[in-house]
Amino acid sequence: YVFPDQIDNIQRMLDAHNPLNDFENVLIRERYTERQKEAGQKRNIENPHLPGDQLAAFQAALEVVKKGYKTAIIVGPEGFAYEPYFEDLGIKTVGVNIPESRPGETRTIKLLDNLSELRGQKVIVVEDDVRTGATLHKLLETVRTYEPKSLGLYLGLTAIFQRLEQIPKEFEDVIIAEDRGKKAAEAFCDFLRSKGFKIFKTDK
Repeated sequence: YVFPDQIDNIQRMLDAHNPLNDFENVLIRERYTERQKEAGQKRNIENPHLPGDQLAAFQAALEVVKKGYKTAIIVGPEGFAYEPYFEDLGIKTVGVNIPESRPGETRTIKLLDNLSELRGQKVIVVEDDVRTGATLHKLLETVRTYEPKSLGLYLGLTAIFQRLEQIPKEFEDVIIAEDRGKKAAEAFCDFLRSKGFKIFKTDK
């Protein structure tokens, strides 16, 4: 995982760090961190990536639900870090793996699940970021053959990591994780309450 933009991404993550909502950050890490690691492992995919801002990434996943997406294509390796959100939110997930490539190398894609379920569906593609757009173009070569009704794009890292001009026009909708402070924290706590968890002593 030593690639040209890696140090640049680490610096952006440090710049974007939000020390607020510590309690909610602990809750969301406890709920998802192990599952995020296991999501790639169960498919024999190595993924060292975890979301930089779990609360922002989760709230973006909630937006996916509100917009009516029922199926998500998880693009590994990094995309697997976000799969547990979508599983928790009741969205069916199918996986593909498109490893990073060095300059001059051809991208490869491995289908990890049956993609025939995409046909006629409103589908969200789950990625961490867009840099050159090469991963998305490679994905489209395969996904087009399954004729989904429409494609949206979920990006789990905040806008400072993204080169939005590199997103192919086939993606009609783009949902990006953004730091919304207390709103993101409250949204996650509301989700936990909907699952029957009591967050505070005053919760009924």
